[in-house]
Amino acid sequence: MASRSALLERYARVSNRRVEDIDYYVILAKWKMAIVLEQSIQRAGGSAMLPALGTMAVEQMALAAELAETTDYSG
Repeated sequence: MASRSALLERYARVSNRRVEDIDYYVILAKWKMAIVLEQSIQRAGGSAMLPALGTMAVEQMALAAELAETTDYSG
């Protein structure tokens, strides 16, 4: 599996797009994933999957918050 930096470099080269703002999109993706997981928890009811979904939602929110605090992206 290629590293994050290798994938990002290839994407920039192939797409001819700027990638300086990638942290913003990674934070947004993690936040959206946490929202989707939270919605799944609400719909799961008494499902056995409920504990795992709750853990994943919190982890995604924590990762988004951590990256938001450490990024040098200024908008």
